[in-house]
Amino acid sequence: MFSLHYGVDNIFFKMNGSYYKILLFVSIFLYSVVFSFASSNFKYRFLNNGSQDWKYYFGINFSSSYSALAINPSNKFNTTDSLANITQSPNYGFGLGLTGTLRIFKKLFIRTNPELILSNGYNLLFQVKNTKTGTFSFLKQKINSNRFVFPIDFKYASDRIGNFNLFVLAGCKYYVDLASNAKSRNTIEYIQLKSSGFLLSTGLGFSFHLPFVTLSPEVNFSYGVSNIIRSDVNSFIANSINSVYPRTVSFTLLLED
Repeated sequence: MFSLHYGVDNIFFKMNGSYYKILLFVSIFLYSVVFSFASSNFKYRFLNNGSQDWKYYFGINFSSSYSALAINPSNKFNTTDSLANITQSPNYGFGLGLTGTLRIFKKLFIRTNPELILSNGYNLLFQVKNTKTGTFSFLKQKINSNRFVFPIDFKYASDRIGNFNLFVLAGCKYYVDLASNAKSRNTIEYIQLKSSGFLLSTGLGFSFHLPFVTLSPEVNFSYGVSNIIRSDVNSFIANSINSVYPRTVSFTLLLED
């Protein structure tokens, strides 16, 4: 009997934190500049009465995103080969969608902005150890991902400071992945992902009221709550993984009014 201590206990999820740091730094810098500008122009006349005075309003949105998979190990693994490590390259995406907002109370809104997100997909690298020889080998897989996302968010907006106000968001998303099970050329499928799932999301941003439009950049963080790995795939790698949850950071620019 061969030792199995090399197995899935050593699987861990790697996400390059530098992308989060860059996005966070840019967001804080941008918010600081705009807040300083808005504060210094507090006495300026309102350029736009603001869509927040309306019962409902619409717009369009553009987004860029960074996604990765949170992979959790299982107690099951093959007695011949052992999965030691999983790494992945960033999954970048670009989205385009429509926005609709309904005012519930004076500062509280409910918002939806369904969008289509096109991305370069998940590129996974599996490090496998052969328990007979003690040698390592590497297996690659690309998982395509193009999503149609349906978010529902509650939005709480601050009072306007001149032509500027802040807001925070909290809600959930349902998505349908149009390409999760599309086979990549020359790629063996060691795991497969479900074509739909749910995420919880939170975010913050600001609105700048221009004469004919309200410009609203925001940062959004999404966390998958449904396990998206398919259990009907029979491979030693799939059997070594208990659950997979998507994680996404996105920057969105909304044009409203």
